[in-house]
Amino acid sequence: MVQHKNVWLMFSTLALSTLTACPSTPAPVDASMLADTPSAMLDAGADSPSTGCENFAGYYQLATTCTSSLVPPIASACVTQDGCNVRVTSGRTLLVGTVSGGTMTFGTETPTTYTCRVTRGASGVTLACEVPALSATCSGRGATAQAANASNTCCDVSAPTCTAAGDRCTLVNGSDMGSVSACIPTTGALTEGMTCVRDMSTMDNVGRDLCAAGLFCARTNAPSGTRTCARLCNTPTGCGAGFACEVVSSVDTTGVCAPRCEVFTDTCGEGRTCGYSSTRLLASGGIGGGGACRPVGTTAPGAACVSDSDCGTLQGCVRLAASPSGFVCQPMCDGAHPCLPGDGAGQECVAIVNGDTRGFCVRY
Repeated sequence: MVQHKNVWLMFSTLALSTLTACPSTPAPVDASMLADTPSAMLDAGADSPSTGCENFAGYYQLATTCTSSLVPPIASACVTQDGCNVRVTSGRTLLVGTVSGGTMTFGTETPTTYTCRVTRGASGVTLACEVPALSATCSGRGATAQAANASNTCCDVSAPTCTAAGDRCTLVNGSDMGSVSACIPTTGALTEGMTCVRDMSTMDNVGRDLCAAGLFCARTNAPSGTRTCARLCNTPTGCGAGFACEVVSSVDTTGVCAPRCEVFTDTCGEGRTCGYSSTRLLASGGIGGGGACRPVGTTAPGAACVSDSDCGTLQGCVRLAASPSGFVCQPMCDGAHPCLPGDGAGQECVAIVNGDTRGFCVRY
């Protein structure tokens, strides 16, 4: 399995057409974009206003086991609720369902029926899932958790519903949550495209920047070595013409808008290059691949890197998931741009998204 520094390339998804061995913990992400902050328990058990349905909204951490290795266990999930209808995202996969009394039911019918039921009890929630086509079941237990200093976790950046006045919905990182959307106090008013600065002395500062509500201080669409306030998004059409939503969250589909480009063809202006992103939010609602402009780094091929932005033109920050050597800058490749002898002996072009021939040169 190949791992890309911004995300795990084999997503922990519920879509059975892409099920492979997946990590049971939230996906690792660009350490320069996200942070680790403590989590606190959140009571999500109150009834949803005016409906009588129990309120399941919030972020959930779960310990789940499945009877088939083809079914990835659900380790975390974001739940948003409108009346008795719920939207559940786990491993960046969106599922829909309903609440009846104290039980939430959600799942998918394509390509294979996958149904889960969550029941709340005195000590947390109980999860039970069924995949009839594989004669498989999953079971687990868990509880809600809250990002530090957040009024609520798992918010909608397209239509924020923060419960505390003056809060904004943005991306943070909560302890072992991975990256997740949350409502935190608004502390600045920098507009889209303006240069912003993030104090990286502690990762707790991620998301707590001076960008205005709806924006996130990111290296997307910024010259090398800088950050600008980029628009947050969680829908394929949330960025406008010429831009794509590049998913950053490891749980739901929250991301930032980045200029579209064609790998091996387009240039993105001074100090930037067209890199291959495996986190594009597609019109279907799934995650796929595509070109996105990013800063040009100075790290040489084969040298250690932290994110794609460390690497030069037509490179990415990758490694084999089982490799102890860490992430290194590797050349991009596809059918028309094979790995060359200079890229290192024994390297192959490995696609990072199913159905896409584009990928990176890796050594097995």
